[in-house]
Formats: sequence, structure tokens, C-alpha cells
Amino acid sequence: YEILKKENVTEVYNPFSGLGSLGLYPDLKYAGQEFDRQSVLVSKIRYYLSGNRNAVVNNRNSVEFWDHSFAKHQSIVSVLPVGYKMPEMQYANYNFKTLEDYFLNLSMDEVTLCERGVVLAVLPTTRLYSIKSLFQTRSRLVSNNHVEAVVALPRYFTQANADMSLLVLKKGRQADSIRMVDATSMLRGGRLDYERILSAIYFG
Repeated sequence: YEILKKENVTEVYNPFSGLGSLGLYPDLKYAGQEFDRQSVLVSKIRYYLSGNRNAVVNNRNSVEFWDHSFAKHQSIVSVLPVGYKMPEMQYANYNFKTLEDYFLNLSMDEVTLCERGVVLAVLPTTRLYSIKSLFQTRSRLVSNNHVEAVVALPRYFTQANADMSLLVLKKGRQADSIRMVDATSMLRGGRLDYERILSAIYFG
């Protein structure tokens, strides 16, 4: 949320939303999608109790039903499920081999994301360097100057037993450098120190 606030984002699309915590912020127009029905019900209860009427979440698989309810999204945010088996599918003459490949390509698509839109993706760190099927996507993101930062996260940040990273993408970037941030020890009171992380992303 802190990164979205820094970027003056007021609308977010959240595929694979889990418990949809971003929907608890009343200053965000929030649209979530989650394939687990129980998580959707919990999310709706949380929004009702918080009094937020700007949050909507649907019980859908984002791979099968990519959301286009807004003309173009200001931001797309997701903690991608680890181990998801991607079905065989094609989009714009491109065959996706992994969920990460699918998400990163559709998120940065000119039809989906607005001119200066922001994408935040939490994914296994190995996807950033070791998966051959993602080489083309990674190269395109870098060559188009879309990568703002790569943030290494503590293992407990998600329930996955794997090293995870936050990939910060942005259209229309002015800077041509990529911030590499090790946030594994940026903690305060046992939780992530978002002020330090923001400072490292935007000011180095």
C-alpha cells in the first residue's frame, strides 16, 4: 500500500487476491479476484466490518478471467501463488509456460495498464534469473525500462517455503537504473519496515 500511495494510485486490480488486504484501504478503488471461495468470503466479511464500500472481490480464476472492468488500470498488484500449474493457453499469439510469464505480460499490456501505471508482483526469487521460459519477458521489461526495483523479502512474508521478491514495475519511468533492495533484515517490531524499504526504492 505504501508504494501505491507514493505513486498517487487510487485504483488497484488485485488478481489472486488471497484475503485481499488492499481492499481495507478506503482511499483505493479496489477490484480483487480469488479462485478460493473461502478466501473470497473472508475478504467480503473484512470489507463489511471495515465499512469500506470501494472494495469488490469476485470468486474467479484470474488466469481464465483477466479483469477489464476499468478502461485501464492505474495499478495491478498480486502475490502470485507458488506452484500453480499453468494450463495450456495462448494470448496475442504468445504461449505462456508459467503463471509469472502470464501475469507479467498481461499486466504490462498497453490494453491493461495506463500510461504511467504501476505493477507490484511478489514471486519466487528464482523466477527472476533461472527460468528459461521467462528470459524473453525479463529482457523485454528491462529493455523497455519498466523495472523500478527488485526487493528481496524475508521468508516469512508469505506462506511459501521459498525465497520471495517484490518486483516493482512502472510505465513511463524517467530513471534508467534499477534499485536492488535487500529487505530481508529491514524489520521493525518483527514486521517489515516500510519506511526504510520505500527510502531504498526511491532514494537509494
